[in-house]
Amino acid sequence: MVYKIIGWVSILLCVLALAPSFVPGAVSMIGLLISMAALIMSILSIKAGNVFYFKTAVIITGFGIFAVNDGLRLYDSLPHVTWQYKLGVYCIFIMVCIFGCLFVKRNSSLT
Repeated sequence: MVYKIIGWVSILLCVLALAPSFVPGAVSMIGLLISMAALIMSILSIKAGNVFYFKTAVIITGFGIFAVNDGLRLYDSLPHVTWQYKLGVYCIFIMVCIFGCLFVKRNSSLT
């Protein structure tokens, strides 16, 4: 029951983190940090035997990073954001997703 609550809270945080991503500057970084924390929190919900929460959090966070966040989006991002910063954030997101997928694979015997 606790893992399901953690899963729903992580999805809610991912959705709420989309709002600050539209604002240019440091506020979009706060939205990014909230969504990444929610994504990491959704990994904990895998122990409930349901990967729905993790998959949904990955989709929402990926959409927020690649399409919504003003400094990180793939098209028409802010010009002062360097490609090294973007590449670093993309790699962190991909590493968290890989870690989550490995955790799903390891705990797939629970379902």
